[in-house]
Amino acid sequence: MLEFVLVVSFVGLVSCQDPNVYWSMDKTLGNQITPDIGNVTIFTFNTSGSFVNGYNGNALRLYQTSDTFNGVGAVADECVFEPANQCNGGLTAAAWLRPHAWSASARLFGTGTSILSIVGFAIRVRSSFLTRELYGEVVLINGTLSTATIDLDLVPLDTWTHLTMVWHETTGIKMYINGTEPTYISPSASSSVSGLLSSLQHFTFGVSSQLELDFDEVKLWYNPLTPTQVMRAVTNVPTTTTTDSMQTTPQTTTTDSMQTTPQTTTTDSMQTVGQTATTNTLQTTPPIIIVNGRACDSLCLGLAIGLPLGLMLIVLVVVCCCCCRNSNGCCACCCGGAGGDDDDEKERETDTAL
Repeated sequence: MLEFVLVVSFVGLVSCQDPNVYWSMDKTLGNQITPDIGNVTIFTFNTSGSFVNGYNGNALRLYQTSDTFNGVGAVADECVFEPANQCNGGLTAAAWLRPHAWSASARLFGTGTSILSIVGFAIRVRSSFLTRELYGEVVLINGTLSTATIDLDLVPLDTWTHLTMVWHETTGIKMYINGTEPTYISPSASSSVSGLLSSLQHFTFGVSSQLELDFDEVKLWYNPLTPTQVMRAVTNVPTTTTTDSMQTTPQTTTTDSMQTTPQTTTTDSMQTVGQTATTNTLQTTPPIIIVNGRACDSLCLGLAIGLPLGLMLIVLVVVCCCCCRNSNGCCACCCGGAGGDDDDEKERETDTAL
């Protein structure tokens, strides 16, 4: 069993490709955040937010503010800033998000400093009385815009939710919530935009003055992940970090011990040994003892009372019979005067003979 678990864990880690850029939000110095994986020069930034307990370690909290860093001049060779030329057939962006308040329109993270479409990618929201949408978009340098829209309520407030956007250069965009592809409000579609401003192209977390959001485990892949890889990315962090043991091995071990051994042991002892012992003691032995004791007491009491009375009755009958046969009226009280009647009859017979 142990060998099987180790093999499955190893295969899962190998199949889950490490991202090209990864912020755990744990590599910090003051207000500076450094990526665990990726170009440190490009993807290190100073935050205007704060650090809170996250999904795994620390999380970055942006409260009605945003973090923007590096422009197009410094990152021209990065996939996220030039998807058409630098990506390997597509790109993937993923993060654990915990929103506390949505805004009417906001860019959660991506390339760009406004709500306008900017070359690169973005994950955005629209929230109003009639519209609650979360959508991913990718914009190419030639003005091609790909979008896909899902329900914003799939990411509830004050709850950690894993969000993934996968863009493929031929099939478009797919969205995933906690590793599962949801029903779309609008599936992937393409259109054209014009007037793209390169001056607005920066990497940004939280473009909105009203958005309140926690970020953790933000990852970028410069290729489109498969659905299987997306699901594995939800539960595994890159193999180059020390958090692998926290999210892979312990969970497997805990599940095995809690769901197999203890439950089996408890069930056997409670349902077999315990119940059998209780049934034999309460339903078999005690009832027999109780019935036999009462029967014995009743029988003994009956014999103790009945035998003397019976013997006395027999003696009385015998005495009375003897008295009636042999006495001259002395047992009239017992025999009803039988002896006196016999004497009178004998006297009448004597008188008649004379």
